[in-house]
Parts: sequence; structure tokens; C-alpha cells
Amino acid sequence: MTTTRSFKFSAPAQSTSDAADLQRQTEIQLLKHFDLNSDFGPCIGIMRLERWERAEKFGLTPPMDVRDLIVQHPGDEEYIHW
Repeated sequence: MTTTRSFKFSAPAQSTSDAADLQRQTEIQLLKHFDLNSDFGPCIGIMRLERWERAEKFGLTPPMDVRDLIVQHPGDEEYIHW
């Protein structure tokens, strides 16, 4: 008689946290790239969303994914301020 075992795979909770940290780091890097890109105008003394909106107003076509990240994290200082 052969017994079949069934294994349940459960990823450690830390891996979810690590994935979230990696995602956040990637998003912050994207925002910093936007901050340092002079094509969208000066960034000193202005919040990211204001800068994005100003660039849009002047037809500079700022990246939509930057705006989306800022809007998705309204209370997070790392996302709204540079």
C-alpha cells in the first residue's frame, strides 16, 4: 500500500514584506528619477504632484505612472515630497 503525502507550501511572512519593500524601493527610485529630470522644470520648493501638474500644463508630458504613484500614497511623505 502506497501512501501519498500532500505538502502545503506556505511562504514565510517575511517574503511578503520583502516583496513590499522591494516594490516601495522601486517606486521611490522612479519618483527620484522624475525629481532629477530637468525636462519637467525645477523641483525645488514644490511638491511632486504640483510639479507634475505644472509640467502637464505646459505640455511637457510627465510620466503618468509618476502621478499615479503620488496619488495612490497621499499621506506618505516619501511619495509626495522629494
